[in-house]
Amino acid sequence: MNTLANALAIFSPYIAGIILELYDIDLGMRLLYSLYAVSHAINATLVLKYLRETSAIEKTDVKRNILAILKETYAGIPELIINLPR
Repeated sequence: MNTLANALAIFSPYIAGIILELYDIDLGMRLLYSLYAVSHAINATLVLKYLRETSAIEKTDVKRNILAILKETYAGIPELIINLPR
């Protein structure tokens, strides 16, 4: 299925060029962006409706301590700087 989608994508620049030649740049780009938005809306609808999550959702405690979060975030930076190639 992935090969089929990639094979069809090969022709998309040619189709876009034809649309731009037929409808001029302004209207052609509006049509292409509209087609793009509609295709993504259809894709999002199909994903939300039919795709199931395969991993279980685990509940975790949310830390509200800003200082602890900053300390965890930047704790590895000194070691990173020491190990940088010179």
